[in-house]
Amino acid sequence: MDLHRIRTALERFPRVGQWKATQWLLYAVIAFVIVDALLIVLQVAGKLSHVSTVIVSMVIVIHLLLITWVVSTVKHSLSSITEGEEKFRKIFHRSPVAITLTLLEDGRLLDANSAYWKLTGLDPASSIGQTTVELGIWNSTEERSKFVTKLMREGALRNPEYQIKNQSGETFVTVAFYELITLHGQPTVLAMYYDITEQRKAQIALQTSEEKYRNFVERSMEGIWLLGFDHPISLDMTAEQQTTLIYQWGYIQECNDMLARMYGYESNTDMRGRRLLDLDAGETLSVINFQATLNLVRDGYRSANRE
Repeated sequence: MDLHRIRTALERFPRVGQWKATQWLLYAVIAFVIVDALLIVLQVAGKLSHVSTVIVSMVIVIHLLLITWVVSTVKHSLSSITEGEEKFRKIFHRSPVAITLTLLEDGRLLDANSAYWKLTGLDPASSIGQTTVELGIWNSTEERSKFVTKLMREGALRNPEYQIKNQSGETFVTVAFYELITLHGQPTVLAMYYDITEQRKAQIALQTSEEKYRNFVERSMEGIWLLGFDHPISLDMTAEQQTTLIYQWGYIQECNDMLARMYGYESNTDMRGRRLLDLDAGETLSVINFQATLNLVRDGYRSANRE
């Protein structure tokens, strides 16, 4: 996600205070120049005494030094402002995550990156300057007002499943992040939308597949089970060692009702979690079952007929 990078860039972005400080420094330079010009005029006109002339000369020298320092400071400040703006704009526009900047007061869209225009299908030229209600991002002013109230109270919000409908009518599922920031002295909403549409489709497909598999297992007339183990069993061990650990560490993780009834249980719920040793008659491991499992291991865990 690019949220951290955007936030870091915003922290370094020039604040209004920097601009005002630069303006006051420039005003000071102008004042120094005016005062020095007046003093020089008075000195040339002979309106000043010898002592005053010396003092004026010292003041002018000091002013020149101050002007040199001020010009250097202003130059450095303007350079920092330019670099900050450039860095922010690069991160903002190159991010693969859709990002927007809107005024908190009326929801007017200030800027958005290419990922946002691509996601929504909106036209940048006609969208910039319109409010989010006019663009259809919010259904009504009242709906946005509730969002603003909550954002002002919490400072940042997250919506794990925010749906965006583009201009073609296609719906995208996104994870939405909102953060209240100050940009050029104005409360601004930084919004980021991370598209998870494909991930959500894959999740739904997996859930559907699992549901189909579960229905097949539950309705099957054959006993079906899934073994779980307390610890992994290394295939580098001998077949005898693997078989011993299967019985020592194995348990019924999943099974259907048919298998449960085959072992005398009413349902699969009663059988889940049972140890393999519990399924053997008596207190000792059945030699027949052990040999059958050993043959299964020797055949690479494949068997066409397992009693």
